[in-house]
Amino acid sequence: IETKYKLTPDEMFEQFNIPALERAVKDGKTIRFSHDPMLDAYKDSYLRKEWNYLKSEHNYKRLKQEGDVWIAVKKSDQLVDEIANEFETYFGDKIDTISIYNVTDTPYPMFNFRFELYNSFIIEFSYNRGAIGCGINFGNYGVDVKNSIGWYDLKNIGQFCKELDEDIRLRIPDKFLQRKGWLE
Repeated sequence: IETKYKLTPDEMFEQFNIPALERAVKDGKTIRFSHDPMLDAYKDSYLRKEWNYLKSEHNYKRLKQEGDVWIAVKKSDQLVDEIANEFETYFGDKIDTISIYNVTDTPYPMFNFRFELYNSFIIEFSYNRGAIGCGINFGNYGVDVKNSIGWYDLKNIGQFCKELDEDIRLRIPDKFLQRKGWLE
């Protein structure tokens, strides 16, 4: 193609690679690399140029190996994993299936996830530019769950979970919690 169309490597990258990356990002596709683009062997390759482009233009922050491929991960994806893992660790068997949605880095990091807590309530968690909050989903409406932690920091997510836990447990009969082995 370079010879046929008399394109330089930079022109090839701009005319072929960038449009393909833009389509993949716009369509929300998972971007996979066949090799780790950060290895020295690829420092002057299209692989590295693609990774650098995704970092500078679309806020990708890290690469995660999954089997034989490397997955490009955005900042918000990393935060979702970090926070969801903290919730799962804190609540253990009291939490069921975290469903993640509305994940974006444009124009700034935002995401939501929902989960069932104590087999009783669907909880909606929101992250918006560092502000965090929860509510109970009752279908057509929701009820905010007040919390003293309004801004995300990994070191305070345990306190956030503790306050959420205390509030939700007040809404559940002790007999139910005892039967499930959740009454402490």
